[in-house]
Order: sequence, then structure tokens, then C-alpha cells
Amino acid sequence: MIAGTSTTRGEARPAAQLARQLALQAWAPPVGCMELILTEACNLGCGYCFEYGADHHKSMSAETASAAIDLLMDASRDSTWVAVTFMGGEPMLMFDLIRDVVDYAGREARRHGKTISFDMQTNGVLIREEHARFFRDHGVRYCLSLDGARLTNDRHRRTLGGSGTFQIVAAKLKMLKRHQHWQGARMTVMPDDAARLGENVRALHEELAINQFVIGFATHVAWSDAQIADYAAGLMDAFEYFLEQRVFRRSRRIRIGLFELGQLDAAFVAGRRGAWGCGAGSGRLAVAPDGSLHGCSKLAWGASGGSAAAALPPEGLRPVGNLPHDGLRQVGNLPHGGSAAAPLPLGTVETGFSRPENRLKLLDHSEGPRTKCHACELASHCNGGCHAASLADTGNMYVPADYFCKLMFAQKQACDHARRRLAELGVPSLRWGADVPDLTDHTQRAEQFHAGVE
Repeated sequence: MIAGTSTTRGEARPAAQLARQLALQAWAPPVGCMELILTEACNLGCGYCFEYGADHHKSMSAETASAAIDLLMDASRDSTWVAVTFMGGEPMLMFDLIRDVVDYAGREARRHGKTISFDMQTNGVLIREEHARFFRDHGVRYCLSLDGARLTNDRHRRTLGGSGTFQIVAAKLKMLKRHQHWQGARMTVMPDDAARLGENVRALHEELAINQFVIGFATHVAWSDAQIADYAAGLMDAFEYFLEQRVFRRSRRIRIGLFELGQLDAAFVAGRRGAWGCGAGSGRLAVAPDGSLHGCSKLAWGASGGSAAAALPPEGLRPVGNLPHDGLRQVGNLPHGGSAAAPLPLGTVETGFSRPENRLKLLDHSEGPRTKCHACELASHCNGGCHAASLADTGNMYVPADYFCKLMFAQKQACDHARRRLAELGVPSLRWGADVPDLTDHTQRAEQFHAGVE
């Protein structure tokens, strides 16, 4: 029980037993990953987020958080590992709750014989050294929302007053790296910055010492064909920089998941044919501030805004939350009524998966309803697209919008380019841990690299 809550596990929660029964149903896979949307409030005013009245934001209570962790312990069944990701809004506004959840979930995991990990997606603005120290001491990993160099980042990631945020975060990096040496950035690529993607990766790595990049294009915004072509070219530029660092400079200080995963492995891609969906509502779920259950955080937000990157794709002491009401804003395409308006609700932390018909839609891995995907050559690459983005764009979770498909083709184009370059150099894989040949002294190989860049 989180300190301050009024019930203990197994006491008077009216539907606790039902929740456990539904969570343990044999027809559904176990849930091992849970996103906790701690608040709808945010301290920034990023251009690609949707905004509503600042006086109408919801935050998660300690009781809801406790019930969510209890459900995770049940829904994970015999799994020996579970994961909790703190989301928002800006989760740093809720540090007191994060600290309590880390304590309670850690104790419950040990009691159930499970290993637990904690992650957080944050804009980084509110992190102070005492927060970073807490992360380090309790094994809470965080990923920073940074879109690139100062010009790119500050075009869209701005304070409520309209100022850029790059320098605020940049000033903290030395301190942050003292406590979490490996720093990751989740980059949301907007159409007007797609051509600068490669230089933005380079800038974040060389100027801020960012190590890992989760790159995703912005959804539910207008992309022209020219901007989609820029995105493909930008990804190729990012790959060439990654190749230079990993192969010719023998660096172990950079990772770009898109160019490490099985997308570059033809056998892996072939093996994925017929595997639809991303796991939302299957092995992972999201809990909104009001305790409602959803397939993922984007579905909980009413399927609006955000990027197609996987969200990793929590701290602060008490003063973090001491902002006036007019210093916060609600994000996400939600009416004031909150997450109850989101599509495909799965239930609540109290009732469990009480909407099995919606969960079955997310678990539907058949090709049948995905009529647009039947003959698509990308079927094994995008696996039907993003349910939340499709709902927002077309009103049908099984039918992605044309721009989304074109952007996925752009990603495949970049992966094809990467595969060709690796073959030319005789490098089997850049996957983390793979044996990368030492080409640093091979003039001919270096000339091939520079020819490829030019």
C-alpha cells in the first residue's frame, strides 16, 4: 500500500477479486509492461501537442497508482520481469507519487518473486541533482525529449511563455551524466525539420553527449511528399553518421535503434510477416490518471498528437509540484472530461479488463480487417501501423493514413540504404553487441565510406 492510501491489497476494493480473475484469463497474454500517465499537466507548450484549458488537468492519486501496481502483479502472471514507465503530461510534476510508486512497486515485486524496472519519459526541464541522484540510487532510467540542435528543438519545444528549452536542458547535461552516464533522447521529427535529421543527431551526440536515439516521425500532422523525401534523406544522413562512429571510430557511445534492430535482417523481417500490431493491449497497457486502462499512452490520450517512436521510445522533490494553476497546461486531444473519451477503453484498475471486446480488437493479429495492408510490401516492417495514429487519422484502427504509409516506406528506403552500405563494407550488423570489424586502418574502406557520404 502506498503511504496515505486508505485500503490495503485484498481489503475492501469492491471489484478486486474480479480484477484478478479477468487479469488471469487464459485467452489473453500476460501483461508485463505498464505505462502510468501520472498527470495530464505539462510545464511546456510544445507545438505538436494539443492543448486545452489549464484549469482542467487530471493527476493520478496514490490509491489509483497502488491499484495499478496490484493489477500489474496479477496480470503479469508467472512472468519474472515487469516494467513500469512514468508518463505525462510531464511526470516530473508528480515526483512525490513517483517516489512512492517506486517504493511500493519494488516491495510488491519482491513479494511476488519478480524483477522490476522503472523508466520515465521527461522533458528534463525540472530535473535537479537530488532528482538525478534518486534515479541513480533506485535504478530509474529516464529518456529526454529532445528533437535536435537548438534551432530545431526550440522551433517546437517551448516554454509556456514561448521561450526555447534547448539551453535549459543543455545546461543540466553534465550534472545528469554524473548520475546516469548513458543518456537517451526521444526525437520527434516534424515535417519542417526532416531534412536536418542527420545534423540534429550529430549535434545532440557531439554537443550534449547524447548516447541513444529513439527517432519517430510526428503523426496527425500534414506531411508533403517533398517533406517525406526529406525524412528518408535525413534518416540516411543519420545512418552515415552512426556508421562513421560505430565502424570507423570504433565508438561504443552511440546507439540508433532503427539501424540496429531486425529491420536490416531479411530473415527477421520475413519471420514477422503475419505478425500484426505493436503489443498495445497485449503485453503492455497504459493507465490514465483516472485509473482507466488503455492499450498504450497514445490511445489513452484520445489517439492524438505525438510521434510514431516507441516510448521508452521520475523525480523531483516536493517543490516540483508547487507551480500555480496557471503555470500548468493539459496536453493531449482530450475534452475536459478526460480519458474516459479515449477510444477502446479496456476497463479500470478496480474492475480489471472489464471491456474484453475492446482488448480482443487489439489482440486481433489476423490480416482480415487490414484491407489496406493485404498486398503491401511493408506488411512485415510496420505490421499494420499505429492503432492510435490510424484512429486519429482515418477513424479505423486497422487502416493507416496515406502519409503514414509513405513515411514507413521512407524508413524502409533508409534501412535498404543501410543494408547496402553494410554489405559494401563487409559489416554483418551494427546490432549492439555484434562483432564489428575493425576498419579504422583500411584506407580503401574509408574511401568507400566517404564516397557513400558524398
